[in-house]
Amino acid sequence: MDYKKYYDSLRNRVKKIFTKKLIIPKPDINSWLLWSRFAILNLFGLVGLILMQVNGWISKIIDGDSSKITVIIFSLFVVGLVLTGIRIHKLTRELNDVRSGTSKRLQQYWELFERRGQAVASQVTQIRLYSKIQWIKRIASSLVALGLIGTVFGAISFLLGIDVAALGDVEKIGSAFAVVLGGMGIALYTTLVGAVLNLWLTFNFGIVENGTSDLIAALMDHDQVL
Repeated sequence: MDYKKYYDSLRNRVKKIFTKKLIIPKPDINSWLLWSRFAILNLFGLVGLILMQVNGWISKIIDGDSSKITVIIFSLFVVGLVLTGIRIHKLTRELNDVRSGTSKRLQQYWELFERRGQAVASQVTQIRLYSKIQWIKRIASSLVALGLIGTVFGAISFLLGIDVAALGDVEKIGSAFAVVLGGMGIALYTTLVGAVLNLWLTFNFGIVENGTSDLIAALMDHDQVL
C-alpha cells in the first residue's frame, strides 16, 4: 500500500471539507465603507450643529423665523436622514448576501437573466434599485423648495406689514422697521436652512447612490462568475 498517496488523498479530502464548511465568504469591504462614510459625514454635520447651538445660532434662527418653516425643513431633513440610514443598512446586507451567494435579489436577477437575457436583466435591475433611492433626492429638493417658499412668505410678510403712513412719522418708523426686519429674517433664515440641509442630504444621497452602483456591479460580477 502506498502510504504517501493515501496520505495526500486524505489531506486533500480534509482540506475540501474545511474549505466548504468552515470558511465563510468575506463580505465586500465596500459594503462596510457605506456605513463608515455615512457615519463620518453625519458626525461632522452633528459637530457643526452642536457648535451652532453652543453659540446660540440655532435659537436665533428659530426665534427669527415666526413662520416656523425652518422647523418644518429641519424635521423633513431628519426624516430623510433616518430613511437614508435604513436604506444603507439594506444595501449593506444585500451586498454581503450577493457576495456569499445567498441573495434573493441575485436569484431574481438570474431568473430574469435566463428568461430575457443579460441586457434586459441588467436594465430592469438598475431601474428597480435606483427607484428605491430617488425619494432621498426628492426630499433634498423639497428642502430647497420650502426655503424658497419661506423667502416669498417673508417678502410678502414685510411688504404687507409696512404702514406707508407711518413712514413719515418718526415715532412709528421704528415699528415699521421692525416689521421689515422680521420679514427679512423669515426670508433669509428659511433660504439658508433649506440650502444647507439640502447639501447635507445630497451628500448622503451620493453615498446611497454609490452603494446602489456597488450592488449592481456585484450582481454583474457574480453573473460573470456563474
